[in-house]
Amino acid sequence: MQFQRCSNRLNYFFPKNSWALILPSSNESQIQSQLNSLRRTCIHWGSSLQFPLQLQAEAFADSHTSMEYWETKLPGLRLLHYRKQEILASQLLNGYHPQRAAKLFLRKLNLPIQNWGYLVIFGGLGDSYSITFETQPQIQELSAAVEQFYREFGHPGHANAHNHSIVDENSNSESDSHLDLSSAVSASQLQLLQQFEASNNLQPSTANILWLALTGDRNAAFSHINNLFNQEPDRIRLDFYRCEIQFENMNRIVKLPPLPFALYCLYLEIPEGFRNVDCENYRDRALYWYRRVNDTEDEKRCIKIINRCLNIREDKSFRDATSTMNRRIIHVLGDKNLAKPYILNGRPGEARYIPIDRLLVYGLEN
Repeated sequence: MQFQRCSNRLNYFFPKNSWALILPSSNESQIQSQLNSLRRTCIHWGSSLQFPLQLQAEAFADSHTSMEYWETKLPGLRLLHYRKQEILASQLLNGYHPQRAAKLFLRKLNLPIQNWGYLVIFGGLGDSYSITFETQPQIQELSAAVEQFYREFGHPGHANAHNHSIVDENSNSESDSHLDLSSAVSASQLQLLQQFEASNNLQPSTANILWLALTGDRNAAFSHINNLFNQEPDRIRLDFYRCEIQFENMNRIVKLPPLPFALYCLYLEIPEGFRNVDCENYRDRALYWYRRVNDTEDEKRCIKIINRCLNIREDKSFRDATSTMNRRIIHVLGDKNLAKPYILNGRPGEARYIPIDRLLVYGLEN
């Protein structure tokens, strides 16, 4: 068996040092023995089998929990534009098709679909490699391929990894070339990147984007990272006519539906925040803010919407509205850590609040 280099286009999508068994036509249910053996072998070597996906019921729940589940399962989703995420989420709710997903991955990896399947390892920004199975393998063949890879080439990102001769058929572009970070960055730059990753608790799939920046204009990349690392919270302006949160210096705008926007104003009005179970105590102020953005709507309808939202016994409307509020801000700003001053913080069961200094908030005046 020979490993071949394939495209790096999915490296941001899957965690570093993870595997995928991509089957364009086969039914997963027919190879459960091979999959179970493969998963055990990956765990033994300190990695994991990320695809085919093992899904739970909440993956298809018609609520915000579905998108949160998919973002946990595929961390790279957070790097997509929020509109693309919403489109993808709606498609996933209509049903997940493993073979359709497999064929999409093969197109991204520049691999033909006529073979039985491919076993692919994603090495972060190191090169990705695949091994081809023209026909269905025996139970131990997939596991043997994983063991062969680690015994011959080591773990991706290690100093001695990939120093052996490997067949290279698909790598012709600069984006597919191997990056030796030890010679690409200075000690001070490397320390800055590591400090930034550690302070923001970045996962491997997100941290890899920082390394990816090194393949382009490195000076500009480090300047951007340094600015982000030291960045103070931006001023925000509330536009009640358009239901928008406008970030002045970042030149970003978050548009919310009327109900989430009203609740966002309510949380801004109460710096210490409040527990979810106490939301009914703020019914009058929530109604005030909802009227501010719906001054032409029928009064009885406004009251009905707020009463339903702040009904702690049936709190789905409240949870969906606050989740939409957080999710859209994170989507527009592109990073949860960057969005933290502007979104709801707080542990489950405790008061939830928005940390931003109210001197940086414009338009909240009564």
